[in-house]
Amino acid sequence: MTIRITSKKNGFRRCGIEHPDQTVVHPDGTFTPEQIKQLKAEPMLIVEEVPENKPGNDNPTNNPVAGLNAELAIEAINTRLLVPELQMVLNYDKRVTVTKAAQTRIDELMQQSNPPG
Repeated sequence: MTIRITSKKNGFRRCGIEHPDQTVVHPDGTFTPEQIKQLKAEPMLIVEEVPENKPGNDNPTNNPVAGLNAELAIEAINTRLLVPELQMVLNYDKRVTVTKAAQTRIDELMQQSNPPG
């Protein structure tokens, strides 16, 4: 299940991840069930489970940059989203500049993980 996490203190760490004070959407499979229990029990974090929707459904809870203007969305894409979150942007965001930035970032990350040679 997708979960949204907001830290009450920017940079607070739990389950091996630094959590910002802005809401981040983590796709299904990011955390184990035990880690989700730990995250929910942590008073420094606000953790919400989000029911999954099929691609094509415009539910903004599936889009990690929903609610951000295009400039902030592109900044998040280029600085802190990983490939699974970028795929969610491609599936759910309708803004051409945002989806173009997400695809470009996926290509860059894939190239970094598979350097030529």
